[in-house]
Amino acid sequence: MSLWSPLSAFSMTGGGCLTPYSSFLVFATGVCCTTPLVCLFVRPLLGGTEFEPKFDFEAYARAPITSHGMGCLGGMVWALGTVSSLISGKTIGMALSYSIGQSAPMVATLWGLFLYKEFGELGFETRTVTNTPTPHSQPLTHAHARLVW
Repeated sequence: MSLWSPLSAFSMTGGGCLTPYSSFLVFATGVCCTTPLVCLFVRPLLGGTEFEPKFDFEAYARAPITSHGMGCLGGMVWALGTVSSLISGKTIGMALSYSIGQSAPMVATLWGLFLYKEFGELGFETRTVTNTPTPHSQPLTHAHARLVW
């Protein structure tokens, strides 16, 4: 995954003949080929603890069609965002396009804080722990804690 963006940018700029659409097709094909392997082989080895349950294919198959539909809708939104990022890379540059695309966690955090009022009813102890700086804490965490307080 970490090599996809630089290799994709290289293949679309001068080192190859991929278009944004064909680059996405190659990436999506790789995702579709490797996901079943992860679900069948890696996940059962890691699962079985209280934090990481084993993959249960029968429970997955019994899930309502609306749950599967929401998963497909999420995949379509992701695909639209990825293709848009690749197309915009030709105009604004791949580095800037990739950076904008990777800002989703910040946007999701702001939506959670301001729209959904997450962490609005925290107790004093939780706010104190959240505001306590640590050597490895990130600046966004402190900004998030200040907004919560």
